[in-house]
Amino acid sequence: MRNRPTFSESPPPQTKTFWGGIFLITWLSLGTPLLTAATVLHVIPQNASSSDKNSGEADAPFKTISEALKRVQPGQIVRIAAGNYREELQLQTSGTADARIIIEAAPGARVVINGADPVTGWQIKPASSQDAVSNRVEVWSAEMDWVPDMVFVEGRLATVSPQPIPQNPGEYALEGKQPPFRLLLASSRGQSPNDQTVEASRRRSGFIGQGISYVTLCGIEVSGVQGSGINFAAGSFNTVESCIVHHCRIDPETRAAFGIGFGGQSRSSIRRCISVKNSYGISVSGSSDCVLEENISGVNTVDAFLITWKSRRITLRKNYAFDNWAERHPDGLQTYRDVSELTLDSNVFLNVGQGWQCQETQTATVTNNIWAGIHWGYAISCSLRHSTIGVTNRHHVFRNNTFYGGMVLTGGESRFVNNLVIPPALGGCPGGPPIESDYNLLWTDSTYYFRWTKPDGSAGKSSNFKTYQQATRDNLHSQFARPVFRNGPAFFRNLFVQRGKTELKPDRTQLFVGDMNGFAVGDWVEIDCDGTPRQITALADGYATVSPSCEKMPLPNLSFLWNWKQNTNFRLDLRLKPGSPGAKMTRQAQDVGSNVNIQDWMRGDFDGDGTQEAPTLPRELLERHPLLQLERRKS
Repeated sequence: MRNRPTFSESPPPQTKTFWGGIFLITWLSLGTPLLTAATVLHVIPQNASSSDKNSGEADAPFKTISEALKRVQPGQIVRIAAGNYREELQLQTSGTADARIIIEAAPGARVVINGADPVTGWQIKPASSQDAVSNRVEVWSAEMDWVPDMVFVEGRLATVSPQPIPQNPGEYALEGKQPPFRLLLASSRGQSPNDQTVEASRRRSGFIGQGISYVTLCGIEVSGVQGSGINFAAGSFNTVESCIVHHCRIDPETRAAFGIGFGGQSRSSIRRCISVKNSYGISVSGSSDCVLEENISGVNTVDAFLITWKSRRITLRKNYAFDNWAERHPDGLQTYRDVSELTLDSNVFLNVGQGWQCQETQTATVTNNIWAGIHWGYAISCSLRHSTIGVTNRHHVFRNNTFYGGMVLTGGESRFVNNLVIPPALGGCPGGPPIESDYNLLWTDSTYYFRWTKPDGSAGKSSNFKTYQQATRDNLHSQFARPVFRNGPAFFRNLFVQRGKTELKPDRTQLFVGDMNGFAVGDWVEIDCDGTPRQITALADGYATVSPSCEKMPLPNLSFLWNWKQNTNFRLDLRLKPGSPGAKMTRQAQDVGSNVNIQDWMRGDFDGDGTQEAPTLPRELLERHPLLQLERRKS
């Protein structure tokens, strides 16, 4: 068995450390494949001579990707021209160690595997059926013979109407229990859907690689699938690179669906991909020796990253999870069902439900990560509760991580050193084996009680950190002091509503913050990482009056507020300033916490060289999103 990695200090963000000898640069690199004698099969449906009866050569291209995947042989490249491909793709041919199969978008081409079909033939509903609809809205209907999970208007996701007849522009509803169904769509008066591109999701998969190995999928976009976008099952040495998967979803109560999924894979990788607005983001199940590196995952219905079912030696390095919190208890990362030898290195989990929901996971090495903006209570939830399969959370190493918000439960018999923790809610788990903890910087702006178990089994409790140190002989070299970040809020507050109060008053300017300690009129605040500076204009009875007004909170009692005081530059940077408490504090005279520059991760620049490694986003996807500053397509 390979030795579990050890770290003396966190590597700098620009350091790239692949497994020694396991991955070959020839199949992890982007750009021109290193196959000197490879045959290229071309897919160019716009070419007048294209046909699935052709050879696939440049002057005789295929019309469909599906035909190219039937014909491809080891050592060949399938190169796809720009286009909107309404196909379900399945590859059943493997490459070899010396002759990989590569499926790629042509240089500069936007290749979209579209799981949705057009909806046409719109007719305006009779006036009698629109009595409940305002004069500014018209309701249109069209027949269709399938039930969609999603409807898109000009490439943007429409909203399911809470009413049988949609009331607002961009809302839709479905009539009928058997075909033909009628899709109802509300639009602004005078705007006909016959003049727009309206599509409804239909196909249940985007790309499936079943039982294949030595395959690279590169530069493909998958959207509108009622299921998983990209899925590799039972194979090895496969790579998914620079792909964008979005709006691939189905009700998680019905079946699991992933933006990108690996099942039963070994020595495979997912690199520089983007997975947003899917059911789950990126999933690895029953796999070993796989790497997830420099990916972006967020705004998914459930978890941004998911590692499960006896997975071994999975590495997550330099990934970015964001805005994954407002639906169905989503987490930045979830692991469960006997996961071991997991490596988490230099990842950022920002504005997520729980940071890491850790179940039935052992021997994880967790280094140089950032968890910030936690909605569901726990930055790390590695409890010791009973497992039906006999695996509990133990033997983890946490080193040089930054936790800004949420409690930290590390599991049993774990080591916790050189970390920055706000608030200092830290433990192995009540009643569980103690953790070894030292050289950490702990802080909170609120009253906090350190708790421990005395030798006689009774509970110890004190608000004095030195009393805690003396009683436990733990954290003897740690400090309880306020860190000074390069650019961070002065403090944060979770917005829990007290009995008899409302979270947000009807005027949308009075926000309940509870304890007024630390707040002042004139402070600038940010809510749920939305990037909008709001100034406090009044404070009274537990409420802060802010301008501009707030939107309705997505879920009760789950929002948080960051108080930036007089700083209106909300570009978060949780690295320590020189001279801050925690600077040069570790045993090796290095800073505690992570050295990751969050702003680089937001820009998809994972080596800090000023160049975006992540793919360019479609222009219409997540426009003007405060936590994602990627380059956009111009057309």
